[in-house]
Amino acid sequence: MYDFLEGIIPIVVCKVITALHQLKIVTLNDINSELEAFTFGKNDRGNIPQALPQSVLKRKLPGSAAQNLCLFRILPFLIGHYIPEGEIHWDIYLKCREIGDLILSHCIRKSIIPGLSFQIGEFLSSFQTVFPDTFTPKLLNPLSASDVRVWPTETSVVHEI
Repeated sequence: MYDFLEGIIPIVVCKVITALHQLKIVTLNDINSELEAFTFGKNDRGNIPQALPQSVLKRKLPGSAAQNLCLFRILPFLIGHYIPEGEIHWDIYLKCREIGDLILSHCIRKSIIPGLSFQIGEFLSSFQTVFPDTFTPKLLNPLSASDVRVWPTETSVVHEI
């Protein structure tokens, strides 16, 4: 899932934050203040995200994959209260988050794959509509079916490692 962590998360987080910043819904200062005040649990203390510099607005998310995953997971707690309901850029983040929660889990049932495939299609379609200048192969490869394999019992699927 390196491709998801290093490819999709930085693109989605940067594009969504940039859009929300341009729409004056939330600023980098707001996000950094919330990040500084956030209380991290013991499992996240080693991966606390870095403060977001201006380069985030130019598609450069600082930090390691683990720090970016932590930011990706806690973003709703940091800025969710700033976001108006139905905001299209935030909806893209939420769709990506639902996919990430599934594909980053330790194992998933085979029966979930058709629904996951539908969610991925919805995410890609929405992303391409809202951010047409950013649609890259990095968004397609990590979300392909090659990222999962069926256990010999065919009762569940897990990630290729």
